[in-house]
Amino acid sequence: MKELGILGATLSWLVFSGQAPLHCAARPNVALIIIDTLRADKLGCYGFTENTSPELDRLAERGIQFTKVYAQCSWTRPSVGSMLTSLYPRSIGLYRGNPGEKLDDSFLTLPEILKSYGYSTFGVTANPTINSIFNLDQGFDEYIDSDVVWNCMLDLDHSKLEYRPEVVPLPDSARIFRTALDRAKAVSKRPMYVQINVMEVHEGWRLIRPEFKNCFTNHAFHWYLDAIRQMSFDVNRFVAELLSMPGFEDTLFVITSDHGQGLDDHPHVANSQDHGYLLYESQLSVPLILFHSSGALGRKKIDQPVRLMDLMPTILEYLGIPRPDDLHGTSFLKSISAPDSSPVVPEYFISETYFQGSNKIAVHSDQWRYIENRDGQEGVNKLELQPIGVKEDGMLTDKIRGNEGIHGELRRYLESWELFFPRLEGIPADPEFREEEIKQLKALGYLD
Repeated sequence: MKELGILGATLSWLVFSGQAPLHCAARPNVALIIIDTLRADKLGCYGFTENTSPELDRLAERGIQFTKVYAQCSWTRPSVGSMLTSLYPRSIGLYRGNPGEKLDDSFLTLPEILKSYGYSTFGVTANPTINSIFNLDQGFDEYIDSDVVWNCMLDLDHSKLEYRPEVVPLPDSARIFRTALDRAKAVSKRPMYVQINVMEVHEGWRLIRPEFKNCFTNHAFHWYLDAIRQMSFDVNRFVAELLSMPGFEDTLFVITSDHGQGLDDHPHVANSQDHGYLLYESQLSVPLILFHSSGALGRKKIDQPVRLMDLMPTILEYLGIPRPDDLHGTSFLKSISAPDSSPVVPEYFISETYFQGSNKIAVHSDQWRYIENRDGQEGVNKLELQPIGVKEDGMLTDKIRGNEGIHGELRRYLESWELFFPRLEGIPADPEFREEEIKQLKALGYLD
């Protein structure tokens, strides 16, 4: 069925475009680098004053930098699933952790489409949350899991080691990037799609090499900044080494993150220092840098807002490959060629999270973020309206009083959106997930 869907999309594209896609040999390689848990505002190219990211800043100067990029969820699996399918997390049934749901085979992913157009495909992840047991390896010729997993995953895969931060850490970036380079060298078929997830920023001090430790001790969360400094160096080294390899001279690099991190932005809100529990700027705003070694993209800084789920249709359009029907995302390639044109994404867009008992959904506009906290979290009102550009701190910064007009408009939009995008019942990654637990989730409103 997937093959028929891809063929149908191709025929439709040919009819409406009046031209044939590029032959696969003419297309560039694509490398998608996901720096897990990386906030945009902690990079120099996004205005941070400390020297955390000189190498990434230079890559941004040589390519396209998007300044307003938002994840559809504030934790990894739903966010990456949405990124790779260009569908909302609820539409692909990804909600919870511990261990949570897996992606159904029926959904078409970016690697699957690229593979059908002649790409060899390789993926490697340091984050066990997107290991192959969650079916996010769809479309890859080879996908290498993290060999260290969270405790809640041990019953799903007995071949892996249990994560113990001080004794059995997650794979480090040196190993992940070396694995990707070795596979790229070993695979002769071009073009190639390479997808990488690295966890240094997520893990903080645990994976930092000595030369990058204690670089920013004047900051409360200096370990987070140390990790960014190391990742900037490592990503740049990977880019340089990959481009030096025969067959990779023409490569499109997409550098981004799956979500951010709260840190100390929201001191009066419970569970706010990490991610997954909130839908504030700190946890949703991520960097996005597109760098094509050929220089074909040019050099620009784009201020139009885009979403991570817009990446898939954008990459496909750039490669001259037809997009599938019924994607929720929109190509933002026009924003690059005509940055002063009207925004390509909707005026309002949605994010939500159900991480470890959370139940939140938000509508974002250019000036406001309307959030419905359906989980009783401490420090926030059940309904809140937060101004964009201000560090949200729950009740202290909530502006819902006195702004009933915009609150009502965003609430009505959300009501109609939820009717149009009903929640799909997820497929438990754990085969022994009991029917009774599914019933309980439905009763709580997590599933329809």
